[in-house]
Amino acid sequence: MKLKYYVIFSFVFMLVIGLYVYSLESYNYTYEIPFTQMQITLPLAVWIVGIVALFFVATLIFFASAWAQDLLENYHRKNDYDKLLSQINEQSLNQDIKPRVYKRKAFSNLSKILQRFYLKPRLDSTESFNRKIDTLFENYKDVMSGKVVDLKTYHLSRDNKFNVQNLKNKIHQHYKYGFEILEQDYPDELKNYAVLEILKNAQPKEQEKLLSRISHITLNKTLAQEMFKTYLKNPQSIDAKDMREALRKVQTSTMEYIQYAIMSRGILTPDEWIKFFESCADNDESAEMAFFYVLFELEMIDKAKERHRSHAKDEYKLIDAYLDLKSLGKHYPFDIFLLQS
Repeated sequence: MKLKYYVIFSFVFMLVIGLYVYSLESYNYTYEIPFTQMQITLPLAVWIVGIVALFFVATLIFFASAWAQDLLENYHRKNDYDKLLSQINEQSLNQDIKPRVYKRKAFSNLSKILQRFYLKPRLDSTESFNRKIDTLFENYKDVMSGKVVDLKTYHLSRDNKFNVQNLKNKIHQHYKYGFEILEQDYPDELKNYAVLEILKNAQPKEQEKLLSRISHITLNKTLAQEMFKTYLKNPQSIDAKDMREALRKVQTSTMEYIQYAIMSRGILTPDEWIKFFESCADNDESAEMAFFYVLFELEMIDKAKERHRSHAKDEYKLIDAYLDLKSLGKHYPFDIFLLQS
């Protein structure tokens, strides 16, 4: 029953009781207040209505306390529910789970259970009609599809994977934003991505600006490869010494050096080609075969023989075999030996 109906019914009931009692007994009743000399004289009907009214007030207090208890219960339930949703968001975004105190044991137990799982959004799932969760899913879909989303409300750390992907999207759309990333404390993964996008899209002057800062970045093979492509496009944009050092730092393999030598054939001048890979070989044994490739491509057989003699006997049997074929007048491209080895 709604409260207003109960109040109306109670007033009507008290009025009817009062009129009925008054019609039966119209005399007055005197009540002496204990421990005082005071007396109250009122019609009997008024006393009866007063008692009913007192009962009415008592029931209102009872209903109010029950309502307040329900209100508090709903508040705690909603608060615990919101805390649980926040935890789900944190787990979905690979954030650290914040410590929370739950008023209801059931929510506390469910929270502990969920903490034992890795939660990953199912993008093909239907809407939950919970605004907080569905908004997260929409943002997740947008970020995974390459869009840039405002994630400030999630308070993500700089190394959070979701945040990193969103920033990658932003750099992909506007490569110049990569310079801002390089100036701040972001994970190497993001900085490397920024460098790659700048190397791919920037103008020569911007590339020079980038390469002046690249010494502070942890290199990987993909980044070194893009640097080498940039070096071939504009040898003046990167110091050859820095380029060789970058290839050595990322532990470039023998076959990778050979591929770099093949890539640069006809792009670098013969003198640049020899100097670059000779210096690589002098500082990194993995580049030795690439240097032999350069020498053989340039028909510098005597220099190749001299270089070969500087190594231990039988150290490079492939070179022995190739030189033997040369001495017999057999002419084969050296790269067919390398690519089959």
